[in-house]
Amino acid sequence: MEQIHDRVAGLDVHRDVVVACARVPGARGGTVTEKERFQTTTGALARLAGWLADRYVTLVAMEATGVYWKPVYYALEDSFEVWLCNAHHVKNVPGRKTDMSDAEWLAACSFFISAGDSTGGSTAMVTLLTVPVNGNGTL
Repeated sequence: MEQIHDRVAGLDVHRDVVVACARVPGARGGTVTEKERFQTTTGALARLAGWLADRYVTLVAMEATGVYWKPVYYALEDSFEVWLCNAHHVKNVPGRKTDMSDAEWLAACSFFISAGDSTGGSTAMVTLLTVPVNGNGTL
């Protein structure tokens, strides 16, 4: 499978915590995976954005789970390309390793998937959702 993005992150969003997994090129080739946990307060989400920026992440993928994704999405949307993925489709991928965390899995998927891919191949792993926003920036 061809690599599309080289600096990506997957976020596993919960009510009180966000688990972030950044996947970036290693100094000696290959990729390096770094994980970190952040609270969901405004200050902590700013630290998350800084952590991602420090790793030069350009694409962030996260599941749309309940309403918990909203503050995370809005904290990151101005600085990163953010993909909101259908949680049902992400978790029901044949062959998914069950010992891999959701954040790692989203990072791995986004590493190879292009949102504009119309081949029906790799993009079948993750269905991207659009985020409807009204005129005042709210859902």
